[in-house]
Amino acid sequence: MLDISLLWYTFTEVVVVSFDGIMLRAVSGEIEDAILGRRIDRVDQPSECEVSVIIRGESRRDIQLFISCAPQIARIHISTTQRQRPQEPSPFCMLMRKYLEGGRVISVEQDGLDRVIRISVSSPLEEEGKFSIIVAELMGNQSNIILLDGVSRVVLGTARRTVPKANRKRQVLPGEQYLPPPAARKDNPLSVSGEEFCRGLLEPGALGAKSVYEYLLARHEGLGPTACREIVFRAGVPAELPVGRLDREEIRRLWDAFSEIVSCVRAKEFVPVAYVNEASGEVEDFSWTKLHMHAAGAGIKEQVFGSFGELLDFVYDELTRRMRLESLRGSLSRLVRDHLDRVRRKVEARRSALADAERGEDYRIMGELILANIHSIPRGAAEITVKNYYDPEQGYITIPLDPKLSPAQSAQQYFARYRKAKNGLRITQQLLAEAESEEAYLDQVSLTIAEADTLETLNEIREELIKTGYLKEKKHLLRQAPRTPRGDEESRRPMEFRSPDGTRILVGRNNLENDYLTLKMAKPDDIWLHARGIPGAHVIVTASDDGQVGEEALLMGARLAARFSKAKGADKVPVDYTRRRFVKKPRAARPGMVVYEKEKTILVSPMNVQDSRPV
Repeated sequence: MLDISLLWYTFTEVVVVSFDGIMLRAVSGEIEDAILGRRIDRVDQPSECEVSVIIRGESRRDIQLFISCAPQIARIHISTTQRQRPQEPSPFCMLMRKYLEGGRVISVEQDGLDRVIRISVSSPLEEEGKFSIIVAELMGNQSNIILLDGVSRVVLGTARRTVPKANRKRQVLPGEQYLPPPAARKDNPLSVSGEEFCRGLLEPGALGAKSVYEYLLARHEGLGPTACREIVFRAGVPAELPVGRLDREEIRRLWDAFSEIVSCVRAKEFVPVAYVNEASGEVEDFSWTKLHMHAAGAGIKEQVFGSFGELLDFVYDELTRRMRLESLRGSLSRLVRDHLDRVRRKVEARRSALADAERGEDYRIMGELILANIHSIPRGAAEITVKNYYDPEQGYITIPLDPKLSPAQSAQQYFARYRKAKNGLRITQQLLAEAESEEAYLDQVSLTIAEADTLETLNEIREELIKTGYLKEKKHLLRQAPRTPRGDEESRRPMEFRSPDGTRILVGRNNLENDYLTLKMAKPDDIWLHARGIPGAHVIVTASDDGQVGEEALLMGARLAARFSKAKGADKVPVDYTRRRFVKKPRAARPGMVVYEKEKTILVSPMNVQDSRPV
């Protein structure tokens, strides 16, 4: 299931605050126009916090009513985004299918300007007087999708189960009577008069207690942070100005701006609009009305949509993609980090064992010196200091002894250590090499996880970790990511770049892709590049038919190899390059691991992120 933790604070904050009660008012009207009186054909639950209600539209065209109760992205709207249908429906999905499929939408109602919407659906069996209610509570961490019996208002099921607590005033549990969320003690902006608005700003409790922005947000139902920021902007009043410092002219301008915003709601003059950063393509804000505060924003493009469904698909689809990307990245990173910690402990232990094994000759010398001085060693001595005849400088050496042993037994103990060290040296060296190879491999995997920018790339890394035994498929929690068929090498598409002279340069995005790029795609005369001695991507600069590669292409390939390496933040990075024919993969080597010869080294600065975007 989707990890719904806050992963991009700025963007998710925009999303949360922009879907306020008035946004729900605009969306609910659009939903009512689309589905009122129509029959529900199917209910799906793409994930724990998501429900898709498929409704038969005109000319048998399906209408998808999408509801999400994920805390950071809770919303409801008509959607055209295609979503996966789990092979096994959840119990809640089965319950909704039982009570909703075949029924018709009777009503769509919002609780005032609160972020709660109720959709009543007739009985599928057309039993008179019986109906069900879908309740979508879109309130941050308390968001939920609830199915009620329409007559008794008893909870039939919920998308998110709440844990009963003794001090919890409101519990939403199957079999219990449904209680709506406590009403907010706020003014309804649609019914506030000018006198009430101005008097509120002059009340003793408001004077100096809050900024103008905070006061508007806390006082008025349905107005989210975006709308409140827009009001103070139109009024020309600093958002952080304390209420107690407002003069009469500023209060008048605030009322005018407030009235202008509210009149749009009364007249249902809603405009689905987003404000997009032209450089990054990311959504800076979105709203149910045009925002003057963004009109003159440098680098911000206003984008008006044909419906709120289109707007919300545009905003949330990209956010959901990135949240799933980061959730999968985090899961894989933690897995690899745990294995790296284990392997590094193993490397440290084997280096210590190797150092001990390499001391074997010292043990033999100590045994010989004990025997050479055996008659001068008193029984029970803890150590002796004698001349080291094996030292060219004939220096003295102190040899620890076991007081419980005789000098002859102590000598034999050192000879036993010598034989053990000598026999174990080769094995220890081999074990250390294996552990260091595994550490290098996991370092490389960690780098490719950090660099991955698509779910497909991360999922290929997931498949690689399954193949190499680091991940058990049945225990993996993120199965919703699209999977790359195992062994389908033709589906692998390395990143492609073009040098100034038009030469094609290819960069692997993960170890399986590195293997495919180097061992299958590249030709013998192509140039293979890799950051020297550190984890990094395989880079191939394609050669011309006569085997030539230009200096510009070689330099760009080297800078890309530095960019997609662990040293991408360094000023200069050494990069090895050689002909592809001199790169080999040892038998039984892990994915991405190769050996090479006849290489040359070039010192380059890593390519900038802006300049290293694939074609």
